[in-house]
Amino acid sequence: MGRDARLKRERHSRRDQPRAPWLSRRTRHRVGVGLGVALVVAAVGAGYTWWSGHSGEVAPAFALPASTGETVRLEDYRGKQPVLLVFYMAGT
Repeated sequence: MGRDARLKRERHSRRDQPRAPWLSRRTRHRVGVGLGVALVVAAVGAGYTWWSGHSGEVAPAFALPASTGETVRLEDYRGKQPVLLVFYMAGT
C-alpha cells in the first residue's frame, strides 16, 4: 500500500468520526466571548470597589452656605443624623 493511499484512508477515517462538541468553532467562540465578558465584569467590579469611598471613615469638617443665607457646618449634625449633600447643576 502506498503512502498516498494510506494518507487518504486516514483523512477519510478522521472525517467520518464525530468531532467533540467543545472543539467546534462556534463553541470556542462562545467560550471566548463569555470569558471576555466575565473579565470585563470583574474589572469593572474591582474598579468600582477601588474608586468608591471608604465606608466607616469620618468626613472632614466643612461649612457651606444654606439656601436661607446662613452657614451650615458638618459639626452641627455630627452624631445626630445622617447628612446628605445634593449639588444641583446651574440652569436646570
